[in-house]
Amino acid sequence: MVVVPCNAAALSAPFTGSMRFDSFDNFGCQGSWAFVWATVGLAPHEIGVTEVLRFDRPAGAWRIMSRLTYCTPHLLPNVVYRQGCFSN
Repeated sequence: MVVVPCNAAALSAPFTGSMRFDSFDNFGCQGSWAFVWATVGLAPHEIGVTEVLRFDRPAGAWRIMSRLTYCTPHLLPNVVYRQGCFSN
């Protein structure tokens, strides 16, 4: 059984390239789903983002998921849906 890590280090790992992680304002997990409110990028081009993530059990890592695809109440746990789908 793979333990799903719900901490800043694990949830910041998918933020690479132009979405390089800077800091979290908030995050939370339920099961294999998570939401993050993060600041990404390098100054002076930092931006705030809200993302929905899913834990990829075979890879043992979080992946950023498309909010267009997954932000429906029947696909996401309630806390991830409410916190991850209704901002920027």
